Amino acid sequence: METVEGNSRVSPRYRRIPSTPKVWNNKSQHSDFDQEIFFDSLASLELKKRNRILELGVPPTTYLPYLFEQAQELKYFCLDTVKERIAEAKIIHKDLFKTEKVLFSHYDGKQIDYVKNFFDRILVLNDICFWKDPKAILDELYRILQPGGVCIISFFEAEYFNDVSEQPHPVNVFDIATFAKLVSISSFNSLDIQTKSVSPKHGSRQATLTEFLVARLGKSPETKAGDVPVDKKNS
Repeated sequence: METVEGNSRVSPRYRRIPSTPKVWNNKSQHSDFDQEIFFDSLASLELKKRNRILELGVPPTTYLPYLFEQAQELKYFCLDTVKERIAEAKIIHKDLFKTEKVLFSHYDGKQIDYVKNFFDRILVLNDICFWKDPKAILDELYRILQPGGVCIISFFEAEYFNDVSEQPHPVNVFDIATFAKLVSISSFNSLDIQTKSVSPKHGSRQATLTEFLVARLGKSPETKAGDVPVDKKNS
């Protein structure tokens, strides 16, 4: 296993797992890659009844109703740095917005204005590639995540972007090693990375197999008074 410098509490696990094809009703609206990264990331969230979910970055339009099918009484919060995307999302999801199941808000890309331990689940789909300060955002996500909660960060590996200089905005590119090193200097306690592969269908713009990473970051449950940490019970 590859060793990374930094937080010794993080012991990353790497697994290569093929994506499982899934049925999507509006395939014409999104690429094969958008679909696969969403489905695999959502499955890794393991949503439960009454979970509060935060997503960084407004999701593709047709995905949100599917998320609400995964568990009962979910509350969904979304932050984005672009006000126009927030306004558009409120219009597209106006029915959900009226039920107070969803909340779309603008943020500055640095500070997340929610109290400590507020969210049960956090989802990031490729948005990490546009973070100005990835380490600072990771520490913010750790702060607002419940102990024992799940944070899923999914993104395409560096090869997907080809020539970064041609991107309209600055892009952070990661592979397994560089992402694991970033997490190791953050506050998160554990990291499990799955490498997934997508074979584009005939006629797709992308002609070759593409890999993306689904990273599960953990925040250890808080130790109660009188409890003995697991790794010290036999010491």
